[in-house]
Amino acid sequence: MWGKEEKVFREILQIFSPYPAWVVGGAIRDILQGHVPKDIDLVVQAPPDQLIKRGGVPVDPRTGIPVFKFQFKDFSVEVALPRRERKIGPGYKGFAFETGPDISLLEDLSRRDFTINAMAIDSHGNIVDPFGGQKDLQEGILRVVNPEAFKDDPLRVIRAARFAAKGFRVDGETLALMQEVPAEEFRALPIERFTGELLKALREPHPEAFIETLGMVPEACRVFFPELIKAQEVPAGPQEHHPEGSLFNHIVQVVAKCTTIEGRFAALMHDMGKILTPREQWPHHYGHDSLGAPLVREICQRVKIPARLRDIAVLVCEEHMRATSPLRPGKLIDLAARVVRTGAEQALVEVCPADKPGVSLERLKRALEVVKIPGRNLGVSLNGTPEAIRQRILQRRIALLEQR
Repeated sequence: MWGKEEKVFREILQIFSPYPAWVVGGAIRDILQGHVPKDIDLVVQAPPDQLIKRGGVPVDPRTGIPVFKFQFKDFSVEVALPRRERKIGPGYKGFAFETGPDISLLEDLSRRDFTINAMAIDSHGNIVDPFGGQKDLQEGILRVVNPEAFKDDPLRVIRAARFAAKGFRVDGETLALMQEVPAEEFRALPIERFTGELLKALREPHPEAFIETLGMVPEACRVFFPELIKAQEVPAGPQEHHPEGSLFNHIVQVVAKCTTIEGRFAALMHDMGKILTPREQWPHHYGHDSLGAPLVREICQRVKIPARLRDIAVLVCEEHMRATSPLRPGKLIDLAARVVRTGAEQALVEVCPADKPGVSLERLKRALEVVKIPGRNLGVSLNGTPEAIRQRILQRRIALLEQR
């Protein structure tokens, strides 16, 4: 069932002979979906010293967690001993563990997060699937392995949202368990773990499903992204322009229409200013673009978003309304130059029509093309004061913008 990867996986498993060994986790999911796994996880029933003799390097010598790293050809291989875990504190590190020959593969698989990740394959290609992971994978369902999974490790709640972005439908009982996780468990997670899942989700086929799923887990939102809760309570705008209702629904729709990580993150942030507009003006949100920029910066700092994505999102938040308005040529040229300097060109071109279907981007795109022409190629004199040169270049770019 492994296809062309079978030889490689057999060779990896044979490294640990005569000890029983299995490929486990996400690699099985990838294989069943016809993908080549990037990383390989193994469970091996062997004494730790035998793994070290075979070249294993402990992942965390300080804690003594029984996981070892190997490099095999092009694969990074992580090998774990079967283990039993016991919750002793908050967060994803609040565990005590034990290993031993009495701990079976089945017990090890039972501590994993979702059924689609709780499968194993042995060196003969036989699949071990005690929780129905193959069926759930075929049906696109994300189902938790055991009821304590999310309380044991709250990061799994955020991972569930990311799997929704892959196209999985979160099982109803699984969602209910996600909603039971208390806020203090989420607070024990480093913000970087949330951010990592968010950025991965923005590269998946359905990033909007990450936002939708997260929005159904209020305690997670309150800790990591409280603006999403507020967005559920705010109208997107007048009903005739926003039949989707809430700002949250609007953000989800705009994100779904974008294709790049830059556009998708900017779409997530573009209307954050609407949660700051005076309630008495609702459903209108006058000036939400300028109101939103400082909030977007604040969110990005809190969530530790990379600077490049932050700068693009701030610009799109500030300028997505003006970019499609009838600006004077000079103002449009100045705006386009700022967009190009920030690297926000693609994001703005994605977000504007997603935010306002039917809007024309012809003039904006022309301005973006014009400002990318080097000054020396515009056919103007470059003699004189810097200000005089700047004005000649500006006037030439305006003339090019206005050409039909």
